[in-house]
Amino acid sequence: MSRATRVLLATLLVVGSVAGSAGAAGRWLLTPVDDGVITLLLLGSDAGPPRSGSPANGRADAFHLLFVSEDRQHATFVNIARDAYVPIPGRGNGKINSCLTGGPERCVATVEQTFGVDVDHYLLTSMHAMADAFEQFGGVDVHVDRPLTMGGPDIAAGDQHLNGFQALTYARDRKNRPRGDFDRSTAQAELLALAHAEAVADADLGSIARSVAILSRHVITDIPDAMLLRYGYAAMTLPPQNVANVTLPGRIGTAGAASVIWLGGEAAVLVADAADGRMAAAG
Repeated sequence: MSRATRVLLATLLVVGSVAGSAGAAGRWLLTPVDDGVITLLLLGSDAGPPRSGSPANGRADAFHLLFVSEDRQHATFVNIARDAYVPIPGRGNGKINSCLTGGPERCVATVEQTFGVDVDHYLLTSMHAMADAFEQFGGVDVHVDRPLTMGGPDIAAGDQHLNGFQALTYARDRKNRPRGDFDRSTAQAELLALAHAEAVADADLGSIARSVAILSRHVITDIPDAMLLRYGYAAMTLPPQNVANVTLPGRIGTAGAASVIWLGGEAAVLVADAADGRMAAAG
């Protein structure tokens, strides 16, 4: 039985066990699964279809922390450019995206060592999995400020509805953006925030179960099934206007022959503020 099927069955059992009482089901789903701020590490791998290798051992070319406030009413995406040069446990210094070659657990350890935060869980996807998930979600409406292309469907400037591989193009293109990887990282979180907003617009128990099932089919995660369902319900009750999107600043430089991004002290402060819920509360 697939994980998505298990999640759907769990929802049906919840709804059935309360004899059709959505209020009781909501109370079950709202039962806290964590105290304090929830910290999730979101990774997009460059391995897996259409490329070879396992997504869990590629490079993390999408790298984001998501902090959800204690009251579950505010959230902050903290976006980290893939070339950020940081200490990687067991490897020495390197680009942060290379931590995934040691598995998502090494990326968790890298974030915890670099920024001094405790990561609760990780979610990892691949390029084709991301495109397929957006297709199944129905896509998102985005204002595109400049034409984009990245080996897939081109995207014209203007108001666009992006799904499937168009969403992937939007998430991958860095060469047509003035700040390169910084802007690309911001755009990746923007897509996730827009998908959240559209899901919230018509959320009910059935649509929440469907959304969580789609997510579970397209990610590798250490979040248990029951907790994933509760996280999904919490996400649907978090106001989209309270979601902040922050990309860590840095200085482009070199380390040996490699082009890297050096994160300054401001980056550590921004992560600490989000981890304490301060940035999220201001979102």
